[in-house]
Amino acid sequence: MDMNGMKMVTASRRYQKGETQSLTAQVGLMPAAMAAPVQAMNLNMETDESIVKTATVDGFTVHHNHEKAQNSGAVMVFLGGANQASSALFTLEYDGISAQDAMALAKRFDWKKMQAATAALR
Repeated sequence: MDMNGMKMVTASRRYQKGETQSLTAQVGLMPAAMAAPVQAMNLNMETDESIVKTATVDGFTVHHNHEKAQNSGAVMVFLGGANQASSALFTLEYDGISAQDAMALAKRFDWKKMQAATAALR
């Protein structure tokens, strides 16, 4: 999408295992102003219903939201570019998968390669 000088590019892929487990992996290139609030979040909490964690993993800011009852959530990895006109974000949304397994699956994607590929598009 290119509208009024703001450009957004996304690539996504969906994975399904059986009837209950699914993943959607997405890499997005967006205006830095849109990604800045995601990167700035620093929330860590756990309730009976959900877990929200912010951490640095392998040098990347990672936000992980998990809904316990549904065994679903999202892992968001900030790929960089906040000080430039555009920024990049990798998101892994999941259903029917534990929080630990979701993070392990997210780590199977090569964040450094995604970072390099999105930097080349800026």
